[in-house]
Amino acid sequence: MTHRDAYLLLFIVALIWAGNFPLAKLGLSELGPLTLAALRALIAAPLLMLASRILEGPLPPLARRDLTAVIVLGVSGFVGNSTLW
Repeated sequence: MTHRDAYLLLFIVALIWAGNFPLAKLGLSELGPLTLAALRALIAAPLLMLASRILEGPLPPLARRDLTAVIVLGVSGFVGNSTLW
């Protein structure tokens, strides 16, 4: 990756972060904070999974004991982040 490409990606990230505040303000005028956070997660999760699969290939299979840990950590992280911040 060239310096030019890296700076272009940084510029795109800055635009996305800059757009977050006005979009959140608009969204919060129509929806509650937990609903908005849930919608954001429901939209972002499949997109990130798709990007991960395209860039890195399929995910390795999870063992049953690992699946429980992933679910507990995912739910507690989502609920904790959404309600405490």
